[in-house]
Amino acid sequence: MSAPPKTFRDAACVVLVRGHGPEREVYWVRRSDAVPFQPGFMAFPGGKVDAADLTFPVASVSDDFERAARVCAIREALEETGVLVGVQGTASPESIAAARTELLEGRATLQQVTEAHGWSLAPETLTFAGRWQTPVFAPVRFDTLFFLAFLPSGQEPSIIPGELASGEWVRPLQALDRYRHGQLTFAAPILWTLIALAEGMGSAWFGWPAA
Repeated sequence: MSAPPKTFRDAACVVLVRGHGPEREVYWVRRSDAVPFQPGFMAFPGGKVDAADLTFPVASVSDDFERAARVCAIREALEETGVLVGVQGTASPESIAAARTELLEGRATLQQVTEAHGWSLAPETLTFAGRWQTPVFAPVRFDTLFFLAFLPSGQEPSIIPGELASGEWVRPLQALDRYRHGQLTFAAPILWTLIALAEGMGSAWFGWPAA
């Protein structure tokens, strides 16, 4: 008798970019060698949808999975990189740092820190950039929505060592060249997103200006 199919875990990630044209860079992270899933792999910031993500209101998004995934993407970007995407207006570095600590320590949800700091978040403004599902042979299966976001003015990502080992800005062609020379490892969704960025498909795929 065949085993029942693995159940997908809903997830989301953020393709964080800065710059324009040939100067455009993407921010990615290296997973710790100690984590059980894809240790040492390069990835985009992201993670699993949690229960609180399901209740955050998102204007004009009726699909439950997409709504929760957009909220998850904002929360994970804040937790993993200290960058607040999808914010309307500005947020002080001090409030962002405080909210990151509260989230990481499990003392508050994204909605609670949003209300406490008076932010106006609009998860619907993130640009959809793909949907990927891990294959049947994977020990853990994820159904992941990718979202694109430009680095907000005055913010800069940082990594707190733990699940992640490091993070860096990289030009897509440079990342692909390092991959071609066997200098790093990443999964197919990262590869194809980098290829799209390197080929200058921004205006067609993601609704970006070409330069």
